Amino acid sequence: MEIETLISMLKRYKKEIETTNQITIIENVYYDEESQTVRRQIIIDYPTEYRKKGNREKKDSIHL
Repeated sequence: MEIETLISMLKRYKKEIETTNQITIIENVYYDEESQTVRRQIIIDYPTEYRKKGNREKKDSIHL
């Protein structure tokens, strides 16, 4: 597989890895052109009643 093909696939790769009790965890792997590295992001989506106090967003995002 050519590196360009792999990079293209990584840019489009988004996989839902777990859905339990209305909490959805999404793993997002992508190629960051600016730093020329493959990045991994975990997104946690949960109902508003579980949000942290003062957090207006419904999703938490962790960049690895």
